Amino acid sequence: MQSARLIRGALLGLLVTGMSYSAGASETISEEMAVPAPAESPAASEELAVPTPAESPAAPAEAIIPVSAGPDEAATVENVSRAAVTTSIMDREPVDSVDTLSNDQNEVFFFTEILNLTGGTITHRWEYNGDIMAEVLLEIGGPRWRTYSTKRLFEGWLGEWKVSVVDESGEVLRSVMFNYVPATPAAPEQE
Repeated sequence: MQSARLIRGALLGLLVTGMSYSAGASETISEEMAVPAPAESPAASEELAVPTPAESPAAPAEAIIPVSAGPDEAATVENVSRAAVTTSIMDREPVDSVDTLSNDQNEVFFFTEILNLTGGTITHRWEYNGDIMAEVLLEIGGPRWRTYSTKRLFEGWLGEWKVSVVDESGEVLRSVMFNYVPATPAAPEQE
């Protein structure tokens, strides 16, 4: 039974594609290939979204980032069991969870695990200093669905960022904050 679920999850992962749209740029990515984005400029941004079925083999336990719920967050956890800003996705799981990112890294990922919204959509809304910088529409293909979007960051976009999971009615289900800070200069080598 377990191996049948793993095979089904792997096959679904090969068939599913995600789409994202932003001002001035749109592209599609699947697990087999990525389409290059148009030339970057401060006004353009790139977002990639790849939905992934949750039945696929799990990543190591240290890569799993649980979402804890306070008393007022019970309804949110009902639909968003995990959410993390991360530096990379490996085997359909976040490799870490960051709240601070230095501007020598120009790409960041927002991973979410969505429950009980099969057939619906969510939006990953990327905000910087209160301005919406991108919204990535993601289709939910199963009762437990892992998905993520990426955002390219320009080194001058320093400060507080917020990424939210928004449902079809416009309700924010979960938000995660991170700070984009100047990179620490490398110390000069001593002889």
